[in-house]
Amino acid sequence: MDVGKVVRITLDPEQRRRVQVIADIDASAPIDGRTLAFLSLQGVTGLLYIDLQEDKAAAESGPLAQGHRYPVIRSVPSDFDVLLSSLPAFATHATLLIDHLNQVLDEENVRAVHTILADLRLSAERLPATLKATQELVADVQRSVREIEAPQPTCARWRPGRRRTCRLRLRTCGMRRRVWP
Repeated sequence: MDVGKVVRITLDPEQRRRVQVIADIDASAPIDGRTLAFLSLQGVTGLLYIDLQEDKAAAESGPLAQGHRYPVIRSVPSDFDVLLSSLPAFATHATLLIDHLNQVLDEENVRAVHTILADLRLSAERLPATLKATQELVADVQRSVREIEAPQPTCARWRPGRRRTCRLRLRTCGMRRRVWP
């Protein structure tokens, strides 16, 4: 809500780094010793205006301090001031960030990432065949274990003193082997 209008802006003759703003403020506006003034931006146009707010930290209200000719409303740094004062630090941090990104994304690292991605693609392409071969191997091992656990034939007709060949089929490999008792 509008409560006044800026009449004049000048430099403070006692402190050249400060600006004095003479404003014509409506007498019905609730302004006292707790009132703070700061600059704010208006909408998307970026026009600056003076915002007046109550200092929540102030203990109690009282009259405004008296200046040379007019009462003085205390001012505090605005968000705009904070933004402007933080720009050098922001620029320094942005420069450091860009330097780090350049280090991470140098040509050697980019080539390494391309190599890793190519290897990953190749591995993914080979994975179905490897999985199928692994499943077949597991099935063969399971079949062999079942054959090993099955009863084995014996040489029932063998007698001591007689040389006889007993043929056992080795179930684990599917091969024939001679056993000499």
